[in-house]
Amino acid sequence: MVAAHEGAAYEWEQHVSIAQTAGVRQGQFIAIAEDRLDDAEAFAENERVLLRFGKAILDKGKASGFLFKHALRHFSVQELSDATSVLGYYRMVSSYLQTFDISIDAQVDGS
Repeated sequence: MVAAHEGAAYEWEQHVSIAQTAGVRQGQFIAIAEDRLDDAEAFAENERVLLRFGKAILDKGKASGFLFKHALRHFSVQELSDATSVLGYYRMVSSYLQTFDISIDAQVDGS
């Protein structure tokens, strides 16, 4: 989601194979790329909540109190803290990669 939000081709390409191994489906990649984070066919309810939580942080720098409380119905404070840290980390990595125009490495399968 960070790669799509930031337009970071390197992060997107590098994480597709990792995400596929973790179980992300093709329709989920497309929904994220098209910013359809509320797509009930692509994502389970808890996934949609986490995606909205993350998008709020990327767009506004924080999740609203209402969204945070709603997310707590699906995730622990620790899980939301971890998600926030990961978002921040990959946003920083995205800035670095794009600023220094880092070339995309070939994947194991050669693509």
